[in-house]
Amino acid sequence: MSVIDLISQYGASAIDLAVQHGKDVTAFGGVALNLVLNVFNLRRTNKLRSDTLRLEEFKRLRVPVDTAYAAIKEHRATLKSLEASGGAATKVRKSISDCNKELSNTFNSLCDALADLDRSTLVSGKAWVLGVPEAWDQIAEAFDRAYVKEKDLAALKEVIRKIIIKIDDLLTLVLGKLDAEINKK
Repeated sequence: MSVIDLISQYGASAIDLAVQHGKDVTAFGGVALNLVLNVFNLRRTNKLRSDTLRLEEFKRLRVPVDTAYAAIKEHRATLKSLEASGGAATKVRKSISDCNKELSNTFNSLCDALADLDRSTLVSGKAWVLGVPEAWDQIAEAFDRAYVKEKDLAALKEVIRKIIIKIDDLLTLVLGKLDAEINKK
């Protein structure tokens, strides 16, 4: 039955009925659209909240990693100054030994901080420590070459250069892992 048939049969009340029916459909459509938009906003808000929690957890756990990273860079700077120094070989060897001890403590702090990232359920990466012990083994091997007593200052400086290169490899590895996580966020 068309609107014209309704008008001819029922008169003006049919027009009022058709308008009222149209208002009901429009109201129902508005409610349905509102429901769809609310579901969309809820999902988006939940994802945003989840992403924010993950980012905050990563930032919180990154602080000790950054601290250890900065300390390792300071040890590298100390080694660079030893490389440039003109002191006696025994004195340089002693300074290398002291730097090795301090760097070992810093490395342990770095491993602990990376393990905390591995244990976190909110940080997406799970292989934070992977490759770091191997890089440290290479640094330790390079340090061991400095303890040969027959080495003169020039040979010690060459060993220091190799230690610095191995430290740079470790720093690059750690920084790469941190940057990869940030790029995921």
